[in-house]
Amino acid sequence: MAERDDLNTPLVALVGVLGTVLVFVIILFLAVLYRRVETQQQYDKDVSQPYTAVADLANRQRGSLASYGWVDQEKGIVAIPIGRAIELAVREIRSEGRAAVTRPDETPPEKTPPEDAPPNETNGPPPAEPEEPQTTDTTEGAGHAKPE
Repeated sequence: MAERDDLNTPLVALVGVLGTVLVFVIILFLAVLYRRVETQQQYDKDVSQPYTAVADLANRQRGSLASYGWVDQEKGIVAIPIGRAIELAVREIRSEGRAAVTRPDETPPEKTPPEDAPPNETNGPPPAEPEEPQTTDTTEGAGHAKPE
């Protein structure tokens, strides 16, 4: 048999170019597919799963705001619910005209009128402490105080 040295060069070139383009398109397709799968995995891991650490912290904080407990038993410092603390602060402000914040080892500041002020009912003795704090009645509508 006789060998032929004639190759179909244009056909070989066409197959080579088409093969190169096909390999490039396949690599590009796989890169895009990888990015989409990676993005979906990242979303599933980070966004769609609830972040329980923040929710747990918020629940613990709500619990500490609504419960009684010791902060420092040796010094006699206690924690009270925030609603009760607000009631006590409002009562104190109404009775003294201001909030007197003191620590257990401090003495409360004295209320003294200015030296040049004449004596009158505003700088006289403090008013009597109110009997009960003003509360709201839910049957009358939220946010409306009972008349005194």
